[in-house]
Amino acid sequence: MDPVPLPTGYTLKAVHAIGAHGLVLCALDSCGIERAIKTRGSGGQFPADLFRREMAIQASLDIPGAVPVLHSWSDNIGDGMVLPWLPIRLSELAPLPAHELIAIFELLAQTVVGLNWSGVAHRDITPDNILFVDTSARQPWLADFGMAVHIGSPIHVAPAIRCTKGYAWLDSPSPTDPRQDSFALAVSMWFALTGALPPTKPTSASLRKLARQRGVSVPRAWISRFARWLTHPPQPQSLLAEVRHMHVLFINGSRPNQLRSILTAVVFWTAIASVLAVAAYTFWAIS
Repeated sequence: MDPVPLPTGYTLKAVHAIGAHGLVLCALDSCGIERAIKTRGSGGQFPADLFRREMAIQASLDIPGAVPVLHSWSDNIGDGMVLPWLPIRLSELAPLPAHELIAIFELLAQTVVGLNWSGVAHRDITPDNILFVDTSARQPWLADFGMAVHIGSPIHVAPAIRCTKGYAWLDSPSPTDPRQDSFALAVSMWFALTGALPPTKPTSASLRKLARQRGVSVPRAWISRFARWLTHPPQPQSLLAEVRHMHVLFINGSRPNQLRSILTAVVFWTAIASVLAVAAYTFWAIS
């Protein structure tokens, strides 16, 4: 690989990843703080037009939860942008406990809604593109805008690279339809919960079966609603309400199991207490 030119004040630490549009490097700034640098490099191995469009779209965003561009450059040597260092992917943390999952995906839904309302469709939401500062952090950051487009732009503007397999909404009427983001968010949620992708043509029955196989207890009402989400992804204006409604279904659907466990424990210990009481009375009577 050709040497990668870095902006003044940055020192290369390691090559972190090689994507379809460019390199992601780990570098130290002048204060010794780790930063991510995404660059097209100097070898011309990555398409300049796609990288520059990605850079322009991401730099224009000011949305909580979308990875911000701290600095960018474009010259005859190459193109690149400096980003916060977020080395942990959601795919590395899955499967997650339900209560953590609920909090993370409500934040992600807010980010996706803000993104879509700003006129941008991400088009590549996956667990690999949802990042965290470290393994204990639960503030998600949506990254990698290499496939992002302006909603409603001509079809030929959309990148030729297809959505990640398993996360593409196959019934999408347009490459720029924002419901692709709603669909991919749902698939990412399922992966974060179970560590697996949902079936290609999901039904409530197939999702329940897969959840059981993965050892995950999911309320029946939540599964039914989730299957509907995958087959009919919500528009941006109703996405956040849909996520919050599903969270309520998950919490309320889990309560009967919790109550059953509590009642079982009460019955068990009551029986133990009764046996001990009878034994004590018998001992006292004999004495």
